[in-house]
Amino acid sequence: MSRFPPFLTNPDLLAPEEEAQYRLDHHAIDGTILSYGAILYGAVYALLITADHALLGGSPAFYALLVMRLGFIGLCATVVGAVSKVQSPRSQEAWALALGIGICLSNLAVLSSRPRTYNQNVTLEVIGILVLYTVMPDRRWLKVTVPLLMSIPGICFALFVKVHVGFVALVTILLAYLCAHLIGLTATYWVSRGRRQGWLRERELQNLVRERTELAVLREAFITTVSHEFRTPLHAIGTSNDILERHRERLDPGQFQDMTSRIRLAVLHLTGMIDEVLFIHRVDAGRVGKKVQETPLISWLQGLAAQFEGPGEATRIELELAPDLGVVEVDEELLRQVLGNLLSNAQKYTPADGRILLRARKADMDLVLELEDTGIGIPQSEQASVFTRFQRGSNTGNVRGTGLGLSIVRDALLLLGGDLELDSQEGVGTRIRIRLKDLYRGAHAA
Repeated sequence: MSRFPPFLTNPDLLAPEEEAQYRLDHHAIDGTILSYGAILYGAVYALLITADHALLGGSPAFYALLVMRLGFIGLCATVVGAVSKVQSPRSQEAWALALGIGICLSNLAVLSSRPRTYNQNVTLEVIGILVLYTVMPDRRWLKVTVPLLMSIPGICFALFVKVHVGFVALVTILLAYLCAHLIGLTATYWVSRGRRQGWLRERELQNLVRERTELAVLREAFITTVSHEFRTPLHAIGTSNDILERHRERLDPGQFQDMTSRIRLAVLHLTGMIDEVLFIHRVDAGRVGKKVQETPLISWLQGLAAQFEGPGEATRIELELAPDLGVVEVDEELLRQVLGNLLSNAQKYTPADGRILLRARKADMDLVLELEDTGIGIPQSEQASVFTRFQRGSNTGNVRGTGLGLSIVRDALLLLGGDLELDSQEGVGTRIRIRLKDLYRGAHAA
């Protein structure tokens, strides 16, 4: 049995921030409805001036009513002109409230100027109530309370001023008010609810389209990047293998060792990329479980740094490890994903005469890791996006990379419950601080 979407079962439909965005998105539509309502009601009042003259002649009551009519028509014209320039929903709501007050006052003027035909003139009051339900902006307290409040003076006028109105006429008048409010409230509820549901569906579709577009872009970037990165080590393996097959007997031990080292490094590079892709797949599928085990941090960090001790010009990694690091319970694979990718990036983008320093210290129950390098740094404008998949700095040049490393750092840190602070200057270097919270709670010192 299929479940209804949340917006069909939630009576409030929208959270406060969604409600604010909804009103902002429907600002233009509500303004158009308010303008048309003001034009229509102003035109009706202009036509009723002739009827007023026929009923009241040239009496002072007619001229007083005429002034009220013309004033209200002027208010309608002002509302139409102002709403088209209003930029915020709150200002629009203020103009709608002004129109509501104008309708209330003008209807009271009609009721008080034609006492003998009150029960007939109630029709105009009812129409005014329905107009208010229509033109009020789609904010529920405003759309409901304004018509209700504006009808109170007319009802009080019927009950306490028009004492000569018969019982049947009085009941008819009250029923007319009741029917008008029932129609307005019902229409307000269903129309407003339908609009919000439609808005939510539209937002969900937009999010779905955006997600699928991003997925298509990521897939294309993945295919392009991985294909290029795979081709380079495969070429190295193929070339070295051809040399070994064809010229093995002519190679001295040093050359033979160089060929096998190239093959071994290319295989390790391929294995590393495959491991990155598999880790990302497991994260997306929610299949990365924490396998916590006791880890002696000093020896573990020393062993990790030793893996990056490359031959020749490779930049060495310096360690500053506090003696009280002791033994902690941590998922070694996740921690290796974090530090391994950070150290790999530091080594790739730091020149041979540069410096890479890894510090580790205990801070209460937390483990603080700091990695500093004197590499190329990350441009300030790109620091917020480098942890996104397949995003690489614009200053990386011809240095090979998949753009997955820092995104893996982000995912692994989330699973470890850690925080990361990035401080980098282009051309100067990068400093990254990681805090793994409560890592020493329940652990023991070595």
